[in-house]
Amino acid sequence: DGAFGHGGERNVFAMRFVTRTTFTKVTADSRGRQQREVEFEAKPGEQWVVKEDKHARVNDSFEIETHDKSLVCQVTAGNLAQNFNAATAQLGGDIPRLKYLEAFLITTEIPSKRILFTERRLEAGFQKWNTNNGIVLRAERPLGSGDGSSDEGRIRTEHVPQAFSHW
Repeated sequence: DGAFGHGGERNVFAMRFVTRTTFTKVTADSRGRQQREVEFEAKPGEQWVVKEDKHARVNDSFEIETHDKSLVCQVTAGNLAQNFNAATAQLGGDIPRLKYLEAFLITTEIPSKRILFTERRLEAGFQKWNTNNGIVLRAERPLGSGDGSSDEGRIRTEHVPQAFSHW
């Protein structure tokens, strides 16, 4: 099928823009409500990922609404992550910061009409920190000095997204 990844809801594909592409983005306030539209530009050759809904299409408006809910959720989570980062910064220490990628909705016409959720491709590897069934995954190694000293009392990398989800 050409996908390089599969989630519970979507298939994930690699994408590059062939030409300079501009499109509008709907931004949201801290409550996730639509605020304004802004022009955005993707450069030729820039790497992106697109996510297509796995489930059968009911109609275009249903698919757009489904993706729009995901966009609002991602923007809202990004705003909350900024607040979480500010709160954890006050604690001091070496606590990782959270950041959400900007995501967009695009529609293709060629070779056929497809509605896709898209975001820039991560330069670093992607790490999923929990499953849809509530399982928390562990990091390969904890945060810290790397000197082999005890991990007791240290904040492990996987604790941060878990703490954020409960914050």
